Amino acid sequence: MEKTLPEQLIGPAVALDVADEVGEEGITAELLESAVSRRGIDIKRGDIVLLRSWKGAWGDQGFHAAKGLGLSGAKWLVEGKGVKALGTDTSILEKDNSDMGRPVHLYVLGKNIPIIENLVNLDRLGNARFFFIGLPLKLEGTTGSPVRAVAVTEF
Repeated sequence: MEKTLPEQLIGPAVALDVADEVGEEGITAELLESAVSRRGIDIKRGDIVLLRSWKGAWGDQGFHAAKGLGLSGAKWLVEGKGVKALGTDTSILEKDNSDMGRPVHLYVLGKNIPIIENLVNLDRLGNARFFFIGLPLKLEGTTGSPVRAVAVTEF
């Protein structure tokens, strides 16, 4: 992946809460399409999308086994919707934490789309549009960074 540019982590965003719907296959294209349709959510080209798929609190029992984004869902968001960044409340974007091949990571990062993991309080956003600001540390020689994530819901 090329370097993440600041504008990739700042801009219009949408939160999508599928915590009550995600199954063994993770967040699929079909699940996303159904969820945005039922909720009347419009994911626009250049949006940052934050996915909530974990019902509990960060670190609760079962947290690291929570199902994340499947490859079909990733392709739907990246190719179909043209998102510029993806975030999740889970410890890893992947549908299955045990798949060390990391196909979703490789696909998303290969498209130069940054991934933001371990977000908290996405339940407070519900299914809404807002302005997102992600402020990573400038670290040399690393493949990731902690991010100060801010959702501006009113201004």
